[in-house]
Amino acid sequence: MFLGVCAAAALHHWMNAVSLMVAAVAVGALISNAGLSTNVSGPGLRFASKTVLRFGIVLLGLRLSFGDVAGLGVATLLVIVTTVAVTFFAVQFIGRKVGVTPGLSVLVASGFSICGNSAIASVQGVVQADDEDVAAAIGLVTLCGTLAILVVPSLGAALGLSDVELGVWAGASVQDTAQVIAVASAAGPAVLAVATAVKLTRVVLLAPIVAGIAVWRRRSQVDACAGERSPAVLPAFVVGFLVMMAIRSTRLVPDNLMDLTQAVQRYALAAGAVGLGSSVRVAALRRLGAKPLVLGVVAWAVVGGVSLLCIRLIG
Repeated sequence: MFLGVCAAAALHHWMNAVSLMVAAVAVGALISNAGLSTNVSGPGLRFASKTVLRFGIVLLGLRLSFGDVAGLGVATLLVIVTTVAVTFFAVQFIGRKVGVTPGLSVLVASGFSICGNSAIASVQGVVQADDEDVAAAIGLVTLCGTLAILVVPSLGAALGLSDVELGVWAGASVQDTAQVIAVASAAGPAVLAVATAVKLTRVVLLAPIVAGIAVWRRRSQVDACAGERSPAVLPAFVVGFLVMMAIRSTRLVPDNLMDLTQAVQRYALAAGAVGLGSSVRVAALRRLGAKPLVLGVVAWAVVGGVSLLCIRLIG
């Protein structure tokens, strides 16, 4: 796991356009598909993909206060909530029509509507999706989010979006946090400030989404065996994320401690991404066929189109 993070950091440093999270997923995929995973490294990679990644998500809460959310204004908050809600339910509906598994549909819906690989990891534990579905969802988020780095800034300029509008669009439509930062950085500091606030506010919606999925699963298990454990309504790491937000809202955390926790959070998420990437099996993805790719492209179009329409109508 440690060597995988080091390799991802080196790849990110060598190719700055490739975010650390994307590099980490790629390194993890290389480990599994090149036969580099061993009986010793396997448990560590699984630990990273669950425990370490969730620890990073908890620390992510320190990057946003409740005041930051309120400061975006009602119109921007409506854009974010509408985009997440419409994308989450529309992608699952489209997934059923396309013919992909319900597990893959909800993972893709979560990844595209909220926060990419982090959302996939969060929802995976609640819906108990299999490794092939997780690998496919990660691949689709990585592919579309990487393409967004190239497409969104130039398309925003062609559409005549202002810095604020482009920042809101990037923050509301691009999948992973690192990808949002890459997109917005290419457009300038004004866009970056807005996009980061919008994206982190979007991450907050992970809590109600995960809770909603958990409630739905609990109800669907009413006829299950009495000894079967139902999923928690709100997983511990999501509670931790909200607690970290509350701590940040007090403004009592020193700047030097904030810098340290952000560095830890960054590499914890990278370690988790290496673990997630190690679940990617090329042979298994080939067996999935073209349907997941169709769902990913449509999901990308939905989140981009809905967020842009909301900006025009509400923003």
